[in-house]
Amino acid sequence: MRILSIFYLIIIMIGCGPKKKVEKYETPKSILFVNPKVNIPIFKELSISGKKLELKENDSVSITSKVTIQRKDDKEEVYYESICPDRLTKECQQDSIYINEKNILDIKSLDIENNKKDLNNFVLIEDHDTIDRARKTRDWVLDPGNNIKEIDVNAMIIILSNDKSKDSILQRIEEILFVFQIIESKGELKDENRLGYLKKKYKLLSNKENIELKGIQEAKDSLLKIEEQYRKKLISGFPMRSETYKGLVDRFNKIKKIPYIQEEIFQRVLSDSIYLNDRT
Repeated sequence: MRILSIFYLIIIMIGCGPKKKVEKYETPKSILFVNPKVNIPIFKELSISGKKLELKENDSVSITSKVTIQRKDDKEEVYYESICPDRLTKECQQDSIYINEKNILDIKSLDIENNKKDLNNFVLIEDHDTIDRARKTRDWVLDPGNNIKEIDVNAMIIILSNDKSKDSILQRIEEILFVFQIIESKGELKDENRLGYLKKKYKLLSNKENIELKGIQEAKDSLLKIEEQYRKKLISGFPMRSETYKGLVDRFNKIKKIPYIQEEIFQRVLSDSIYLNDRT
């Protein structure tokens, strides 16, 4: 009888433990570091309180499954399981390492316009071909001296949005849009000063033959949409009726390098002055 009671107690204890759900991937996935210079934390076991290791950009990672842990307090933890990289073989348990979902970037839920996250500690998880294309795009955005044959829109937007200065983002967007314009013009665009500068900066523009770059149209559509959102924010936040002239000048000097923003600001100031004069 006593043995039976112990048996029932063990069954109850097992039932009260954390529940694990494993979603195996038919084809292992790859990862992309948003910032190749920043390592991300990984775990030797399925617990954020467990021992941490660090994953580096050049570690070979193969994501085999998504693991969901349901704790006794109804808290849910999600991890992505990978085969242990060669560099960490001595540290790994059961030949696996785990990346917590807190370090996984979901592009679908990322609000580019209002993003305040530091994305440096994030990675993307996708199929191998997508990650390969995204990595080349990331490297191209970070260093235009790299060559590229196909644009991955998500990777491009993520890297640009990781810059917390909206002014800087707009300048980069304008520059990349002009690069696309040069490519599409097939040598017919005449803007020698700017063209000469960009050819030195962007290696792909130095090709003598027609440049083939896939994904330009989708990239243009996305960048133009983001550009419009940022412009609206900058203009709506501009102190049109600043109490001091100095306040107006200081703010204007910060954004005057952004193409066409000066004209838009002057147009708004002029419209406001006409409105105020009509009321007096």
